[in-house]
Amino acid sequence: MAPERLWALLQVPGLGPATALRLAKAEASWQRLVDAPVDVLASVKAGRVSPQALSDLAASPPPPPEAPETRLVGFFDDDYPDGLRQIPNPPAVLWVRGTVPEGPLGAVVGTRHPTAGGEQWARNVSERLVADGFGVVSGLAAGIDSAAHRATLDAGGRTWAYLGSGVDRPSPAENRGLADEIVASGGGLLAEVDPGTEPSPHTLVSRDRLQSGTSRFTVIAQSGIPSGTLHTARFTLEQGRPLVVVAPPGEELGVPGWAANRALTDPGGCDPGILKASGRLAEQIAERRPVADLVLDEDTGVGLLATLG
Repeated sequence: MAPERLWALLQVPGLGPATALRLAKAEASWQRLVDAPVDVLASVKAGRVSPQALSDLAASPPPPPEAPETRLVGFFDDDYPDGLRQIPNPPAVLWVRGTVPEGPLGAVVGTRHPTAGGEQWARNVSERLVADGFGVVSGLAAGIDSAAHRATLDAGGRTWAYLGSGVDRPSPAENRGLADEIVASGGGLLAEVDPGTEPSPHTLVSRDRLQSGTSRFTVIAQSGIPSGTLHTARFTLEQGRPLVVVAPPGEELGVPGWAANRALTDPGGCDPGILKASGRLAEQIAERRPVADLVLDEDTGVGLLATLG
């Protein structure tokens, strides 16, 4: 199904990405959506969606919004990020400005308020990933994300940012110049929300699963508690991807901004509650000693990252 059609399905109230993809995979023709919406919805167990709303929209599908230098990529397109096809809740469509992530990728994320040590680790990790042939994925936020993007560009690599806003209005505003550089260098900006969308707590958390889902592993450069970074850590574990965590450097060991790193690298494990985990995932996290699959410290450095690729 073309991305424009997938996008149109998402305009039906109550019909989210999962249901849109189930409809498309069931190979229901567009005409069947118009003529037999009750049967089509029953086939994918979407009883809460209004058949009339589906039929009306299918009869006259709206065009996607237009924005300069942006395009729509759908789940069934060849250039849809491969890693996202494997996660539990992939987006049906992505808005893209620039290129789509490709090749081996590592996510580097962290706090908006890093210490000098945390920012240096973000730079070191990103530079090493570039040297090892990786692209770097992050979220364009202030702090660690910005340091990762900047270090990647300075090292001659490519980097991609998943946004909680529309790709036509990168957030925060002070990073719009950086966003332009990312695109100009061969990377890109991606979002599952439409152009013109302003960021919200919900869209920012939702995009976190895309950072980890696109990447072979996620590196937590620095994070306190609570922190939005921990959503990315939880998604990484949920998706079965390696979680790499920097151990707090000795001179900053007791700094609150390293609280999450201390917990995730503790050989005795940590409370799943800091990751907002529940159910079986919480049980799995509680059993991990430490939670991190790989701990980066001043002794190991960043050389082991390539072994995860």
